[in-house]
Amino acid sequence: MNMTTNTVLEQEKVDISLWWYSLSQEWKCAFMQTCFQDYKGSTPTKEMLESLFEREVFRFVGPSAPFPNMDFELKDLSGLKGFGNIKILVVTNHQIKSIEAIADCKEMTHLFLQDNQIQDIAAIENFINIVELFIQNNKVKSIEPIRQLTKLKRFLCFDNLIENLEGLTEAHAEVLKDFYCLPNEKLSLREVVKTEKELYIACKSC
Repeated sequence: MNMTTNTVLEQEKVDISLWWYSLSQEWKCAFMQTCFQDYKGSTPTKEMLESLFEREVFRFVGPSAPFPNMDFELKDLSGLKGFGNIKILVVTNHQIKSIEAIADCKEMTHLFLQDNQIQDIAAIENFINIVELFIQNNKVKSIEPIRQLTKLKRFLCFDNLIENLEGLTEAHAEVLKDFYCLPNEKLSLREVVKTEKELYIACKSC
């Protein structure tokens, strides 16, 4: 196990089995179903647990999605706190409201959080390597946290509560080729036209 990147074990100096027992039952089941393909509730071995912290890709897709790998919905992201290695994360079709638990995942390059109940994306403001961000069908009011995320190539944020497109800059125009922000009930046509004329970023509709 790469201890230099294992945030949980480095900072807390805890035995990995204790970390497992500290998880909510919901997250134990989530890891068992998606990472270990075990639906019987058995206890994972130390080696299995250590392998989690070496993973760079996680996929947690709720039962209402077309291709789910879970039979229940998550209510939080607490089980991912301290997983600093993650580069690709899929957490869709759940009941997630806050993403603060993944704020330390600064190596993230692809993040898919569509079809949740997320209200704030401030936790991603330091994800400077991110190239794909999907947050459609949530309750997000502001995309300001993407201001420094100038490597974004695809950004989907339609079906939210976004009122303006502050956060987008001329720096985004260089690489952001797929920006889907429509429909957004509170986003005015004036704001869309302003963004397209001043920043040369096409505001696409899904």
